[in-house]
Amino acid sequence: MKQYVIKTAAFSLIFLLLFEFFTICYVPVYFEDSDWPTTGVYQAFYSLKKNTVDAVFLGSSAGNCGFIPQELYNQYGITSYNLSCEQQNLISSYYWLRECLRFQKPKAVVLECKFLFESDREKLTEPWFRKALTYMRWSSVKKEAVETVCDILPDESEISWIIPMIRFHSRWEETNEAESFTHYLSMTDKHHLMGYFPKFTSIGKGAAWNMQQNGDDVRKANPSRLELDYLDKIVALCRNRGMTLILTYTPCEMTKDKHVFLEEYAEAAGIPFIDFNDNVVMEKISYSVSTDNESKWHANVSGARKLTDYIGEYLSSGLAMEAHRDSQWEKTKNAYENVEKDYLLASEKEPETYLTLLSESRDRYIVFLSIYAGDAERMNDRVKQQLTDLGLNLPLKKQWNQRYFAVLTKDGAAENEEEKSGQKLEISGRLAGGSSYRMESGVNSVIYLNDKPYSLQRTGLSIVVYDTYRCTVIDTVSYDPKSSFLLR
Repeated sequence: MKQYVIKTAAFSLIFLLLFEFFTICYVPVYFEDSDWPTTGVYQAFYSLKKNTVDAVFLGSSAGNCGFIPQELYNQYGITSYNLSCEQQNLISSYYWLRECLRFQKPKAVVLECKFLFESDREKLTEPWFRKALTYMRWSSVKKEAVETVCDILPDESEISWIIPMIRFHSRWEETNEAESFTHYLSMTDKHHLMGYFPKFTSIGKGAAWNMQQNGDDVRKANPSRLELDYLDKIVALCRNRGMTLILTYTPCEMTKDKHVFLEEYAEAAGIPFIDFNDNVVMEKISYSVSTDNESKWHANVSGARKLTDYIGEYLSSGLAMEAHRDSQWEKTKNAYENVEKDYLLASEKEPETYLTLLSESRDRYIVFLSIYAGDAERMNDRVKQQLTDLGLNLPLKKQWNQRYFAVLTKDGAAENEEEKSGQKLEISGRLAGGSSYRMESGVNSVIYLNDKPYSLQRTGLSIVVYDTYRCTVIDTVSYDPKSSFLLR
């Protein structure tokens, strides 16, 4: 009998380990090296100590890159977590709020409402729900969430949520189990921004909109009935738990009809509404769409800092939240400081300043460079010296069409150049984190990371900057010696 019990236990353990292994290999994951690190955001949430969060952010990608918990802590001493994610509708927001309340007791909930007007039953698709809910832990909350999804999407089955491999079994043909498992282990526990995901670029000149001149017919606002039902549920849940709910709309082409609808809804419910598209609010926080938005939907680091500080002022003054210290947010200060440095680098246009910033953070970067010898010779002496100080041996005063490549790490530069005129040069390799790179010369050089081209393929000096911690590219620039500015 004893041997039977031991064998049964051993078999069960092996089965569970294999089940977990293949689930990790085949179920899509989204870490810091993805466009949106949804997996990392939710994994990190469960690592927080219980009842240490003062405020929680919920909503779609506009909220995920629009509110910075570390900024809120650094400036106002308020602890918060951002549970927003790409394409999170209000149904998922409702269940994530309930899941949050299993572990935390926030005093305030900040809800980004973009999806109130962008979703209906035809647009509520399975991938949206999978991305938002897959990494929620199993409990009565997730069970109810899955049942709701299956009611909305009749083709969905609860068993495919319990055993995800049923849904993703076809991925075995395109998946290398060893690489997937290694990637999962290497990227787990790398999210240290309390749910926030930074965007570094700016939408550029000429990008602006005037909410007061858009949507003059206020009767045209047409929110999704289903989304509106779940907004009502969120309002009721916050009221029952004694939490302050703050409705927000981040800068993303807001129209007057939507503004009026949310304003009237908030007034009827007795809750605040902050529309960051309102001209008065934008002027108060000096928000410029051209420099503070990464796209017409998303704020960059600069914009998110302004949005967060406005929320911080409201929470500290309007709700009288007291500042306090917490070791968890103290530990993540350095990660946010690095994000701010990355943003400065990615927004810098002056080549000398850019290379100075690059040098200051080179211990975190791998830098890929390519240039023609003729272009290198035409660079000004200051830029030449800075590149030399980085450890590069530029092909100066050689034949004009000689190609030159370099991979610059904290340990030095691995360089390659082609002496023979007109011949194609190619180098490739693999980084410590597993990513592959390939650099090819031609009329314009091309730099690939994981087979994706990143260089701008312009003449002059091409630079691609790779963050070794988050395993992602943070900037791509080109410098033509005939110009005074970097091109992106």
